Parts: sequence; structure tokens; C-alpha cells
Amino acid sequence: MTLPAGFVIRPCGPEDAESAARLLDALNAQQGDPTGNLTSAKVLADGVGPSAVLQIRLAWIGALPVGVAAWHGAYEPAYAARGSYLVALWVDPPHRRCGIGRALVDAVAAETRTDGGVFVWWVSKPWNTAAHATYSRLGAGQMDTCAHALAGDVFADAARRGTG
Repeated sequence: MTLPAGFVIRPCGPEDAESAARLLDALNAQQGDPTGNLTSAKVLADGVGPSAVLQIRLAWIGALPVGVAAWHGAYEPAYAARGSYLVALWVDPPHRRCGIGRALVDAVAAETRTDGGVFVWWVSKPWNTAAHATYSRLGAGQMDTCAHALAGDVFADAARRGTG
């Protein structure tokens, strides 16, 4: 695959917060997840600058933002290894199938290695067969796992119990 002319990947800066929020919200909408929560203000607070808890890279074709990857550090006790948990990967539909998604994943892997990590891990929805095919082409292994989460009232209840 040949990447489009004018293609670059760069870290999300303050001037990119609105673009990052739009791209991440597009992923949420496509996945059937809540939208509108990750505003440009939240991107600035959580994904830009020295106190960021989320790393964000944007893919651009010229001045047009067309893709995003967001991740944070992770640790796998079974291997005693650092790595990254990729929480979002999105390429706008008109710009798919030309290597942008692979370039974003490769950028995450390179950043992870620079930080001393040896893996990038992520999950996908069982119905998202197009994503599964993409990940297979990247060489990613598919693991038979179930994802679990505490959120909302259940999280609040657990947190209250944990402080008593």
C-alpha cells in the first residue's frame, strides 16, 4: 500500500483538540458507544501536555485530519513486561485501505518501544469483522478473552466499598 501524498502522523497539540475529539467521537458512534463525552476540552485536559494520561496521534493528509490513535501505558504481569493499551484507532472511511491504520499502529508500537514497552494490546467488538480483518493483516494475534468493566453506579459502589 502506498500512503497518500502529504501524509504525516503527529502528536495531538492544543490546536488539534477539536480534530481529535471529532475523530474519536466518530469511532464511538460507529461502535455504538456514547458520543459527546470526549470534548475538545477533555482532549486538552487528558491527552495534551505533560500531565496527559492518554497519548494521541493524529494522521493528516495535508491540512486534513483523517485518523487517530489513542493509548496509555499498560503492564502484563504474566510476562513482567511494559506495553501499551490502544484504546482507540480510527480512520475516516474515505481514507481507509491505503495504509493509514497500519501507520498509526506502527507509530504506537514505536512510541511504546521508546518507552520500554514490548507489546500493544487492544480489544474489538465481536461483530466488527472489518476491523478483525485489518488487525489480521497487521499480524496481530487474536486472543479468546472476555472484557469486563465496572462503570457508572456499579463503579461508584465498588469505590465506596473499597474505601471503608
